[in-house]
Amino acid sequence: RSYMIVTIGGFSSDRATGSRRGTGGPPQAVTDAAGAAAAGAPTAESYVNAVRATRAAIAFMKSPSTPYATVSDTSRLGLGGHSMGSIVTSSLQGDTDLGIDAALASDSIRRWTSGDPAAAAGECKGTPAGEVTPRVPTLSFAKDEPCDALPDVTSADLKLPGFLWWREHQIPTMQLVMRGFTHSDFGATEANQKLVAHFMVPWFRLYLDGDQSQVDQ
Repeated sequence: RSYMIVTIGGFSSDRATGSRRGTGGPPQAVTDAAGAAAAGAPTAESYVNAVRATRAAIAFMKSPSTPYATVSDTSRLGLGGHSMGSIVTSSLQGDTDLGIDAALASDSIRRWTSGDPAAAAGECKGTPAGEVTPRVPTLSFAKDEPCDALPDVTSADLKLPGFLWWREHQIPTMQLVMRGFTHSDFGATEANQKLVAHFMVPWFRLYLDGDQSQVDQ
């Protein structure tokens, strides 16, 4: 089945996403949540703005106004984002009104929208707050280093809070710590983009298309 990816932020450039179209059916809609904030912890305002932007993008995809309306199957929706987008994705996948069916969080899947130890930049500091509700299968990528704000915190389970929270709720998930990757490496080169896509594309095909053959990919 074919699918469509709509980006509204900085998960990656059009070289990595753009409009990927297969054959044999209507595109699925996959929207990329708003991407990375400036270095350091995102502000409450930037998070709220990113959430609003993502909700608006999903509403636009479902409306007759989108140029792909006649060839898009918006009954199967995927949501993904990098950096700030991973926080937004971790949160909004739990909103049943949005109709998200599968998700991707790049650096990284979160249990909490703030104070999560698995965070990449400055948002790991402080008391954990804003606990999310796991609802859909979520693939996660994490950088191979501690949170920027707490570089001396290097426990073996550092990247696991979100992953274990999904597992506790018995929702499919996978956490991949990418060897040698920094926070900005996920879309930095064509090789890195292909490596991410190697896992991302089968994930969405499995959980949006129901294509069980992707389990072996």
